[in-house]
Amino acid sequence: MKPQATEIERRYGAKAAQEWSYVMDFLELQTGFSSNLILVPDASAARVCAAELEAFLKTKGQRLEKIEFNTPEDLQEQFAPWLLEGANMDGAGAVWLASVSSAFDPKHSEWQSAWRYAAARVNERRDELIRRYKIPIFVATAAWTNETIRQAAPDWWSVRSLVVRLKPEVTLSDIRPEQRERALEMGRLTLQEDYSGDALLDPDIALETIAQLRGVSGEEKTLIRMLERAYKGLMYRERYAEAEAVAREWLAVEKSIANYILENADALSMVGQAQLFQGHLEEAEQAFRTALEWKEKRGDSLTSRGMTMSLLGRVLQISKRLKEAEQVLRTALEWKEKGGDSLTSRGITIDHLGRVLVESGRLEEAEKAFRTALEWAEKGGDSLASRGVMMFFLGRVLVESGRLEEAEKAFRTALEWAEKGGDSLASRGVMMFFLGRVLVESGRLEEAEKAFLQSIEMGIQGGDTPESLQITRDALALIQQHLKSAPTLNTSTENASSES
Repeated sequence: MKPQATEIERRYGAKAAQEWSYVMDFLELQTGFSSNLILVPDASAARVCAAELEAFLKTKGQRLEKIEFNTPEDLQEQFAPWLLEGANMDGAGAVWLASVSSAFDPKHSEWQSAWRYAAARVNERRDELIRRYKIPIFVATAAWTNETIRQAAPDWWSVRSLVVRLKPEVTLSDIRPEQRERALEMGRLTLQEDYSGDALLDPDIALETIAQLRGVSGEEKTLIRMLERAYKGLMYRERYAEAEAVAREWLAVEKSIANYILENADALSMVGQAQLFQGHLEEAEQAFRTALEWKEKRGDSLTSRGMTMSLLGRVLQISKRLKEAEQVLRTALEWKEKGGDSLTSRGITIDHLGRVLVESGRLEEAEKAFRTALEWAEKGGDSLASRGVMMFFLGRVLVESGRLEEAEKAFRTALEWAEKGGDSLASRGVMMFFLGRVLVESGRLEEAEKAFLQSIEMGIQGGDTPESLQITRDALALIQQHLKSAPTLNTSTENASSES
């Protein structure tokens, strides 16, 4: 007689049940400390797993010490303190921390920042964590978090014992109609407004479902929405080449069912965005210009056209076509304002305008642009990480203007916001480097030495490039040489501009 299916198998299929069995086998054999990551499709799956774990531990006379973090604020503020100090291990056989959010949650950027901050805080006290726990730790979270934790907490990541991923089973078949219908129904779920817990928002699962939707007559609209979900997930994970391929398929499907000019501007804009992030500037420029033509012909809102125009401005900025970039970005700002776009969105555009003005040598105008961007970002509720980058660029303008005290304050504020907002260590390392430059120019060499040492450490942990790290090492070596042998220092560090 076939054994009764577990709750995990009933909900997510035999493959997911097999993956979970590895966890149970590991727990049966494991003694002492271990750090384990359980990647689940949604919060419900995490709770089912916790319940099975509790039932197993109960047979051994033990309990599961568990906690859920259901908001980015709770995750950021409580994850590390609870794990490092707050968990009650009396009678516990394992510890379970759960926080599961979709990559398409409206607060996804806040969740990313919270995870980076929380993981980094645990990373700083990894040895203390190992000393404290003599039992397994399980962290249950969404699949997209895997890479975030790895980057933010390399030391903690290095001592992991188990990484298990449970994902809903999608069986590919061209024969059994009930399987095809299941895929279609799963695809339709993404059309709901509240899809934060939808398992298919993982791009790999979405891609599996897309494979079953291709060529099904009458389901093209569902396929398009699934392609859109996969595209967004891939872009979040910086898988830009795959995202471009998905966007091109999206465009091709729309061409097959709709008016060629009137319905495809959004998909083409997504193609351009993926090309921009890959550095394919000529192709991206052409995609954005064509998308703008199509949006105008179909009567798109000024807000929609302003967003595409802003992206075009970024291409021109990176291409060093500064006059064109300025004109395009100012047009984007005008359209966004007239169209009633959010302050956060407009702040991003004026921030890029500020960078163009810096490169054009118009420092007063650039300073005004960055201060406006910061004001709008604060009023619009933009993340601290995003505001930290804006403050950093303001600091660069203040350095160029010779206002070192103000620049130092700006860089220190940028670093504080970047840390609280969960920005990457590599990004914070760049900020720390420029703080070091200001300290050098202020004659405070011992402080500058410490700043450069911190910058190098952040860069190494954050995966910075060898070339970028070498610039900082060269600056550090110069300072250390002069600290030992000379009272003064030539503060010229022009090569460091490439750091930005």
